[in-house]
Amino acid sequence: MTIASSNFVTLAYQEETTIGTLPSSGAFRYTPLTGESLQFSKDSISSNNINSTRQISDVIQTGFNVAGGTEIELANKGFDELMEGALWGDWSTAVDEDFLATELTVVAATGTITASGTATPTFATDLVTGQFVQITGMAESGNNGIFQVESITSELIIVVLDPDSVLVDGTSGASGRLCASMMRNGVSPHGYTFEKSLSDLTPVQMFNYLGCRVNSMSISAQSSSIITGSFDFMGETSSAYTTGTESTDAVVDAVDGNILNAVSHIGGVKIDGEDQEAAGIYFQGIDFTLSNNLRGIQAIGTVGNIGVSPGQMEVTGSINAYFIDDTMYGKFTGDTEFSLSYQVIDDSGEGFVFSFPRVVITSEDMSASGNDTDMIENMSWSAMMSLSTDIAPSITIQIDRFYLDYSDVPDA
Repeated sequence: MTIASSNFVTLAYQEETTIGTLPSSGAFRYTPLTGESLQFSKDSISSNNINSTRQISDVIQTGFNVAGGTEIELANKGFDELMEGALWGDWSTAVDEDFLATELTVVAATGTITASGTATPTFATDLVTGQFVQITGMAESGNNGIFQVESITSELIIVVLDPDSVLVDGTSGASGRLCASMMRNGVSPHGYTFEKSLSDLTPVQMFNYLGCRVNSMSISAQSSSIITGSFDFMGETSSAYTTGTESTDAVVDAVDGNILNAVSHIGGVKIDGEDQEAAGIYFQGIDFTLSNNLRGIQAIGTVGNIGVSPGQMEVTGSINAYFIDDTMYGKFTGDTEFSLSYQVIDDSGEGFVFSFPRVVITSEDMSASGNDTDMIENMSWSAMMSLSTDIAPSITIQIDRFYLDYSDVPDA
């Protein structure tokens, strides 16, 4: 007798054309995970009939729920589609173009990179204000990196440079590359069918969870650790079956992206555009959670949810910083708003920038817990919609991604 083992559990998903309806075609995609909790749960009530035997005369099913999630290690290309579901957004069309030396000029005096928007490539028509771009291939290493677009005109892009970069005036190199792809929180819902397989059984036992929407997404980076996170879902219905009995059984394609860590892959933590490490501030950890506050909708005559509705989107997080002065404490006591962004980029240059244009610290704790410990500022923060003077239309969270090959990006 074979007893199913967690070592052989796989979880695959496919975005639904109609939310709540099993996709009729297409392949499922494996999602990397360190654990999962997707479940079909049932609600029941017992009869209150009185009888002399003191026994319950009936138990009635009143509803069911599909909910749960996955624990993850953040990897490139592993969760792009699910991030769309979390932000209710869509990735922008990727910009991945080579440029000639005559098409891009670095001006050290003003700290700008100027690219022609009338020659090839047409950068100005492909990017938006506030987006991050990655520039590589410049002869001077200080002119390469990840920069944020400050403003765009009909012919020019002006990109804010890291003030600590070593900039060199004039054109740089015979050629180079500029790439970018971005997503901001929006109003477009995404639904998924998940397929959980117990592959060590014969026949393989499988479970479908339909109409799953992302209820929350979290990403956590702690010193000396792999960057971890989770996705939690709320769905509409579920079914169980064995291999070959469902029309949607299809070959799934696996994602093989680098797992990102908080040792060599995280950096560029910026507050109001200023690199904090350059300012002498070091972090022990940084994380955020996005919650869509989903709720199941139930109706008379229907067992289970007839739909799933969204609530207010909330983005909260924490920053744990080694205390060197009262800079961050002053932001807490003064209720000072600021922008926050940080990079998670692997050695090949692939990865993400997570940014929040308007943040306020909601709590701060710094205590001496005992001998031989460092003083750490443990700060909680909340993100708010940006002001029209920052980014229009207003947003709360932005994720930029950078890949060597955008032709194999797993998103709808």
